[in-house]
Order: sequence, then C-alpha cells, then structure tokens
Amino acid sequence: WLTDPLRILSDYSKGQIGKSFYLRTARTKDAPDYVNCSTFTEWCYAQIGVQLPALAAHQFYKGERIQDVNTLKVGDLIFKKGERDYWDYCEPNLKIAHVGMVRDVDSNGGAVIHATASEPNVIEVPIKEFLKKNNTYAAVCRIVPDLRQWVVMNIPIEFMDRIRESDDVKWLIFEQLKTPGNP
Repeated sequence: WLTDPLRILSDYSKGQIGKSFYLRTARTKDAPDYVNCSTFTEWCYAQIGVQLPALAAHQFYKGERIQDVNTLKVGDLIFKKGERDYWDYCEPNLKIAHVGMVRDVDSNGGAVIHATASEPNVIEVPIKEFLKKNNTYAAVCRIVPDLRQWVVMNIPIEFMDRIRESDDVKWLIFEQLKTPGNP
C-alpha cells in the first residue's frame, strides 16, 4: 500500500488552518506553531520527507519553474513580489517576497494555502484570488525529489494505473525509497 505524498501534503497543510501563528522571524524549529510564509511551506514539505530552504526566494530555485499557471498541481509553490528586501538578489526582477502552496486544483477552481500576518494566520484562498491580489504574481515552481537519490526499479503492474505523467512516476519512486529499510 502506497500513499499519495501530494494528498498527504495537502492534508497536513489544511490541518494548520487556524492552528499556526504568524511570526515574521519564524525559523524551521518554530513550525508548525509559529510560521511565516516560507517556514510554513518548508514545514509542510518536511512532513513528506522533502527538504526546502528557509527563504521563499531560495525555495523558488529548489523547484522546476512552471510557465503556465493553467497546469498547476497540488504542492506547486506560487511566489509573489514584494517591495521589501526579502528577495534573493540573484534574480532581482522577480523580487520574491511571499510564497503560497497549491492545496487543491479540483474543487471550485482550486485553492492556495499560505501563512499571512493578518488573522487568521494560515489561510486558504482561491487560486485566482491569490494570483491576482495586488497584481504581485512573480512565478510558480514545482518541487520534485532530488534525482541524485533515485534508483532504477521495476514498477509493479498494480501501480501502473496511478501513473498519468512523468511527475507521477517520480513520486511513486520517491514513495518506494521512503519505505522502512530504505534511507
């Protein structure tokens, strides 16, 4: 029996609505009790064994850039611009200052969950609202497991119906690596 890591990611993140409190200077060790936007996404991904950097701008570089927002998937990170000096100067035009995570793509146009300084601190909003609010959309990236840790394996026939595209194969293999006895 294998579980879907993206469903787990979605469930963990949704479970934090109203429970986590925003702290601008939150660190990884503070989560999930105290979070800012990037420690929230970092904590969510840690629940499925994927390590992300602490800063939103660095999380962007950890993933594969998605050009078309119409192809969003659960777990994709959406980045917004800001005028403060939070962004990474490696790509100053993006000015990444905030990150949210796609939690749902199926119901009512989908949803993004993110940590915000306003009450309640962890909220879920429609994808379209998150993309258009204040016209600050910067970029989207998709996080995939580190390919250097992958091994070649046979995929049992009973799992073939779960594979619809290449990302599904990556997650299926990642799940197998996380089984007891595999580091």
